[in-house]
Amino acid sequence: MWDIEVMALELDHLRQAKVVDEPTFVQAKLVLTHEHRIEEQRAKDQHQSIGGI
Repeated sequence: MWDIEVMALELDHLRQAKVVDEPTFVQAKLVLTHEHRIEEQRAKDQHQSIGGI
């Protein structure tokens, strides 16, 4: 599990505990989703650059 995934889970818990308001939660989820996609692409590119399938 990547750090971003752990952060997303923690953010969910903070929202459930009503520590984070809805607008902040939505914005944070968008940022985490965007960053997760970047990390996935980076990992895929790195795998391909070293001869991965």
